[in-house]
Amino acid sequence: MNKAEQIMYEKRKKAIGKIFAIAIGINEYKIKADNLKNCCTDAKAVFETLKSQEYFSLDDNSILITSDANQTKKQDILNTIYTCDGYIDENTNIIFYYSGHGCNINDTFHFWASDSELPSANVISIDEITDILSNMSEGKYKSITILIDACQQKIDHSKRLGKQSRNFLNEYIDDAKGIGIIYSCSKGECSLDTFNKNNISVFTYLILQALNGHIDATDANCLTFNKLNEFLQLESRKISRENIHINQHPQVSFKGNDIVYAFIPDECLQDHNIALSVCTYDELFMEIMHHLQGAASLVCYDKGLVLDNDDDIFLQVPSERFIRQVCDELSQMGLLDKDRCSEVLSKAFTYFNLIHLDSSESIQPSVKIQIIDDTKLLCDDLYIMHDRYIDRL
Repeated sequence: MNKAEQIMYEKRKKAIGKIFAIAIGINEYKIKADNLKNCCTDAKAVFETLKSQEYFSLDDNSILITSDANQTKKQDILNTIYTCDGYIDENTNIIFYYSGHGCNINDTFHFWASDSELPSANVISIDEITDILSNMSEGKYKSITILIDACQQKIDHSKRLGKQSRNFLNEYIDDAKGIGIIYSCSKGECSLDTFNKNNISVFTYLILQALNGHIDATDANCLTFNKLNEFLQLESRKISRENIHINQHPQVSFKGNDIVYAFIPDECLQDHNIALSVCTYDELFMEIMHHLQGAASLVCYDKGLVLDNDDDIFLQVPSERFIRQVCDELSQMGLLDKDRCSEVLSKAFTYFNLIHLDSSESIQPSVKIQIIDDTKLLCDDLYIMHDRYIDRL
């Protein structure tokens, strides 16, 4: 873009407003037989796309809630959503995304939390969520979008449920404000959680194509609610025709003015479905371990460290002996905490070895996340040492 185009682009971004995202993915449930595989991945993929694409103005306080990293019981989820209130204003487009189990009870959709059980214990109704969102900042928001990637199997247990809250579409929202819900499937249908060898669902796959700038999901370069819905409807039908085992038809509710999420520059538009690379925890960890080896090599060279085997500095794969020796030397120099390094590296190389033995599933996702975070912090410490050395040259 030239300077004039850049100025116009920034004006459009400001006029569109910011996005506050609440993305929830739940794989693990009270009854283990109900556990799912890819919902956490779905939520992370949507959240990271909104975060990484420059044409979205994502609020830094947006939240990602996944059962492999957070408490996802009903009250935990609701409490976390309530904390978002202070970040919402009249320039905020709220996007709420949920991937997990769902059911339709007495014609009302209900989310499942980790402690939910059939027929209705600890479920969260769509009305409850929309009541919370629509009352944030005393109703001062620009728009609300709710995207639900879940089944809608029908259950009739009205006597077990309390009185349902009022339908927000009819009573809570000013006509001038856009508010819409898109369900991944219609009532009575199941929502497929894997598609085309991707570790993401059909519905989320299509959402990600739209968020990544698929031209069929835009109108005059703008990604809007109506174009997103049109894209999801058409592409879902196409996928259902081409795959006999897939039969889901997105359901939509909408009121108010159309919602604009982003102005996507020409150079960011895609005229075809892009390949989606969803990184697993194991893949992310291995990438960090290779960075750790590289960072240790740089610092070893910078400090002129003398090790038992100097050839280890040239290794392309992570070497426990080499990294430990570098960290020990740095600890003796007072640059690292020896006990912390020893603990981090012990856990890291246990995880590393289990990956090579194809046995990493024995480590709980929450433990993997902690190991990844700790290993990255150590890696960052080494890179900071190297950067300081370069700055002094």
